[in-house]
Amino acid sequence: MARMPTTSNLLRPLSPVWQCAVGALLGSCLLHLSQSLPTWPWPGLIGLALARPRAFRYLGISLALLYGWSWWSATDALDDRWPSERDDQVMVVVGEVVALPTVHAYGQRFHFAVDQPLDVPEKLLLSVDQRIGTVLKPGQVWAMAVELRAPRGFGNPTSFDRPRWMLVNGFGASGRVVSATQDTQDRFSVDRLRDQVGSAVTAALDENRSKALLKTLMIADKRSLAPEQREHLRHAGLAHIAAISGLHISIAAAVGGALGFLIALITAWSIAVLSSTPRSGPDPTKVAIVFGLALAFIYAVLAGLPLSAQRALIAFSAISVYGLLGRSVPLGHGIATALVAILVFDPLAPLDTGFWLSFTAVAILYLGLRGRDKIGWKAAFRAQGLLLIALPPLTWLFFGEAPVLASMINIVAVPWASLVLVPCALAAIAFAFLGGANPFLWLAYAAAEVLWWLADLATGGFGPVSRQVSLYGLVLPCVVILIWLLWPTARLSRLAIIVGIAWLLPRNGPLDKSEFSVTVLDAGQGMAVVLETADGTLLYDTAPRYRSGFDLASVELLPLLRSRGLRPDRIVISHWDLDHAGGLSTVRGSYPNAVVHAPDDRAHVRCEAGQSWRMGQVLFRVLHPSRYLPYQGNDSSCVLHVSSRFGSVLIPGDVTAIVEQGLVKRESLASDVLIMSHHGSKHSSDPAFLSAVGADVAIASAGYRNRFAMPTVEVIERAAAAGIEVLPTQVFGAVSAHFTAHGRFIECERTATNRYWDFVYPGDFSTGLTNHSCTDGVKTSIIPDWLAIP
Repeated sequence: MARMPTTSNLLRPLSPVWQCAVGALLGSCLLHLSQSLPTWPWPGLIGLALARPRAFRYLGISLALLYGWSWWSATDALDDRWPSERDDQVMVVVGEVVALPTVHAYGQRFHFAVDQPLDVPEKLLLSVDQRIGTVLKPGQVWAMAVELRAPRGFGNPTSFDRPRWMLVNGFGASGRVVSATQDTQDRFSVDRLRDQVGSAVTAALDENRSKALLKTLMIADKRSLAPEQREHLRHAGLAHIAAISGLHISIAAAVGGALGFLIALITAWSIAVLSSTPRSGPDPTKVAIVFGLALAFIYAVLAGLPLSAQRALIAFSAISVYGLLGRSVPLGHGIATALVAILVFDPLAPLDTGFWLSFTAVAILYLGLRGRDKIGWKAAFRAQGLLLIALPPLTWLFFGEAPVLASMINIVAVPWASLVLVPCALAAIAFAFLGGANPFLWLAYAAAEVLWWLADLATGGFGPVSRQVSLYGLVLPCVVILIWLLWPTARLSRLAIIVGIAWLLPRNGPLDKSEFSVTVLDAGQGMAVVLETADGTLLYDTAPRYRSGFDLASVELLPLLRSRGLRPDRIVISHWDLDHAGGLSTVRGSYPNAVVHAPDDRAHVRCEAGQSWRMGQVLFRVLHPSRYLPYQGNDSSCVLHVSSRFGSVLIPGDVTAIVEQGLVKRESLASDVLIMSHHGSKHSSDPAFLSAVGADVAIASAGYRNRFAMPTVEVIERAAAAGIEVLPTQVFGAVSAHFTAHGRFIECERTATNRYWDFVYPGDFSTGLTNHSCTDGVKTSIIPDWLAIP
């Protein structure tokens, strides 16, 4: 009988380098999956315990070391954060403007490196309105009075994880400039050189999307691409080309290596011709490595040394050491060495999406090309084929969508960017410093036009499909093919892996005719409510728009709808205040066929008491305003009651206590869940009204530290007296109530996805994250929350 393989035998094929890489990655991820940091890194002792058997030695030691190193780095980063107890406190800081400030119609946003005082985070993310009469430039020194806040973001299922991003990028606080005084002496800054290159490109080319793409590729000027242009590239599956990453650093290294190799050959030939005695010139391979490293470093510096470029430089440097020592190394060992070097240099790297995207793509290529001694056109063709299959799962995993034609377009776009676009952009940078005509700039411009044409081709007639549809229609088949091609065991084992993945995938079936869900988004001091039924979707309010023109619908509401594959059939605008109707034009731009209800004639349908309709077996009733009531702002809000045999919810908009008292007299208000009137204002939520509703849970849509202190302590106490628990969105994030055949349950986004880097609420905040009715959340994906990026 054949012996069963033991764990030691399975690990024995792993070389020490690979064991170190696997252990380092496990140690770092073990920490970053924690909801809170331990007081000291005792979980790292697991690695030391694993190191006792000989087969686990390197894996266990590296796991323990990287867990401890990651713990120290995360603790140090959190210690540098501005405490939430001091939110909105004004501090005078002196320091330097770094990176490239972003200029908006309403002001500027910039990075600020603090010199003093010492009790302020070293790096701040600041914004300022037009009160500063000059456009900020890198290298300027300022003394600024700033109002600081701890890192915090919106708490919706598809929200950008702002606290995590600020932790990874070293920002300890964000803030608003109150007043500022500029120092007369500027400092030298590489960012100033970047700004000069950008100005040269701006002066040479007309304003269009190709110029914006070139500035992004040449100096990583993210200000250039408009939001709709970035979205267009993302939908085409070409966003990775516009972000300075390992691909671009590798191209720079290849160009530098070719230049160095040519110089070494010319030098060797010159020595042979001019020397009377035979002498050997420099080793062309080593010269190529040095030149490649040098050009890659220069390009990364001119790009502002973003994290993706830093990791690519570290990986390339780690692999180059083997070449400089004259040692040949297997490709797999090079990848493992690069992984260890990156984790040692930046133990917070696993918190960044680019880290996983890069190494996942490299791992797929390595598995697909292993065992092939020669890298010729066949291997290149196989690599492109693997990427063709791997791209939909990767884009779905990291960006929540799988563009239909992106894989096919990338077969052309990636070689075009590698062989033409980026090399021409690199040459254009060199000519920008030399002055005069820049022929490579025009070549790069033409190459950028081709890339945009490919993006148009990829999105022409094909919008991004929803996350759920793309999962089963495109992603899952690609995953099955990849496993079958890459898994290095028998077919039965491959089949077992595929069945296991299928079992882990989300199995949320369609709603029953009487089931429905209500999601109150974290929309700041505004409101947006999504009601899902088996036969359609209704949107109640569309999130706020600010005086700057920015509206939350584009970054919070629309991504949520798209991720769930929802298309609103009806949009109910409670009233026309900007905190409720501000995002209507944005939403209608994406869903022009939705019928709009509102309390006056500015909508398709005037919202009037007595109206009702059904979606499946879910009944929607309008309780207010009456037909003859003139528009009166808050008190004309559409009051909507939604019910089925599984439960009910009442949404009263911004009505005040006077309207609430009238509703108590003439309507049946009994509901299981209440969306609190006017964000929890003290002028609403009348005790008689709360008693008539009789809900168990009330959801208050309000912004963190809003100037009205909503929901007020008085209203929370009134609700408690009526036996109602209040769940404010500024604390719990998006709150969803699900009414199903299995019962009603409440899901709160912040309790479902809490991690150690999340915002810590000050002790004096009225409502904490304990003793609430929220569930742990309904997981719809096997992807860890800290990896999922909207």
